Amino acid sequence: MLMPLDEDEPTLIPSVSQPVSLNGFMLTYSDGSRYFEPSFTPASAASSTASFTIVKNDDDSIVIRYGDETLLRTDEYDAIKLTHRLPLANGQAVLFELHSGGVACPVLYQLAVAQTGALTMLSQPFGTCSDEGKLTPDPNGFTLDLPGNPRQRWVLDANSLTLRKQS
Repeated sequence: MLMPLDEDEPTLIPSVSQPVSLNGFMLTYSDGSRYFEPSFTPASAASSTASFTIVKNDDDSIVIRYGDETLLRTDEYDAIKLTHRLPLANGQAVLFELHSGGVACPVLYQLAVAQTGALTMLSQPFGTCSDEGKLTPDPNGFTLDLPGNPRQRWVLDANSLTLRKQS
């Protein structure tokens, strides 16, 4: 049975009577087990384009793919999670959480932008290492507030596809 994450529940409650489409990615482990990580999107915004896939291999490496394209192969992280998906007119932008599995720097973030007819863009990892970031979606992107010393605020502008750090 699919159960929503606690942070997804406030978004789902107003959509109880509306049709939804389960978009997301498949997480495949080296033992062959596969798990679907859903992203709850209104049916009208569902995309029929390629999807992101995260694969954790026997050698402790993790691969992020978009369709058949390998975007990242790394052994630096314990887990990678797709945190947010933003539909674009001709593609999508997604935010990944990169989990180290340690306490010194538990989480960093990475942005991917996939558009029809263009190479997929993958940002450099960014953040303050805090695992207490607050993501605020808005119709034109999102804001990611990260505690730390100093605090950071990252803003994605979907119109210009610009991710910028605000002071």
